[in-house]
Amino acid sequence: MSRDVRILTNQRGQALTEALLTIPFVGMVLVLGIGALYVGFAQIWMNRAAREAAVCLSSPSPPGRCRARLDKTLDVGLVFGRTEVVEFRSDIRGSRVAIHLRFTKQTASSNGHLIRASSRSRRRLRFWPSRSLLNLMRQRRVACELQNNRPKRPVP
Repeated sequence: MSRDVRILTNQRGQALTEALLTIPFVGMVLVLGIGALYVGFAQIWMNRAAREAAVCLSSPSPPGRCRARLDKTLDVGLVFGRTEVVEFRSDIRGSRVAIHLRFTKQTASSNGHLIRASSRSRRRLRFWPSRSLLNLMRQRRVACELQNNRPKRPVP
C-alpha cells in the first residue's frame, strides 16, 4: 500500500506542471474566441446602425437628429475600438451611410484592423408626391389662373 501512495504523490507534481503549461493555451483560445465573437457582433451592429441611419436620412427627419441617433447607437453597442462615420449624405436619389471601426492605431505602413459597414436607402416614401403629380398640379394651377384672369405668378 505504501508503494501506491508513492506513485500518487509523484503523479501530483507532473499533473500540476501539465495543468500550468496548458492554462495559457486555454486562455489564449478563450480570448481569441471572444474576440472573434465581438468582431462578428460589431459587423452586424454596424450594418444595422448604418441601415437605420440611411432610412432616417430618407425620411423628413433633420440630418442632425439622424446623425445624433447613429452616434448614440454606435456608442452603446461598440465599446471597443474607434468608430468613424466616413460617409453620411442624402440627396434626391436616396441616402448613403458608411462606417469604419478601427481596433489599432493607423500608421503609415498599415491601416490597422478595420471593419467596414455601409448602407444605402433608395426607396421613395409614399407620402412624397411624384414629379408627374407635381407637374399636373402646376398645370392645373396655371389653367385656373388663366381662367380667372388673375395675373400669372412665375412658375418655378
